[in-house]
Amino acid sequence: MKGILAILFLAVLAVLAAPVQSEHNIAEGSSVYVKGTRLTVKFVRVVEDSRCPEDVTCVWAGNAKVVLSVAKGKQKPTEIELNTSLEPTAATIHGY
Repeated sequence: MKGILAILFLAVLAVLAAPVQSEHNIAEGSSVYVKGTRLTVKFVRVVEDSRCPEDVTCVWAGNAKVVLSVAKGKQKPTEIELNTSLEPTAATIHGY
């Protein structure tokens, strides 16, 4: 489950930093610096994970929601919630 959430974070980071096209594998509670920007992204926590298990047929695929903290340079971090299936699935923070 944690590995799948790490993949979710990769997708979120790719959306967040689209002009940079940077991918990072990050554990819950850890931070990464996005090369080519002044952004630091922290994977704060998983709020919800109702996704269908891989070996089960479900009526709905479910949703995973994560909280990310994004800071540019020394600015105060901004927390955002992003989802895999429900809105919002992307966000623009500090122009990225």
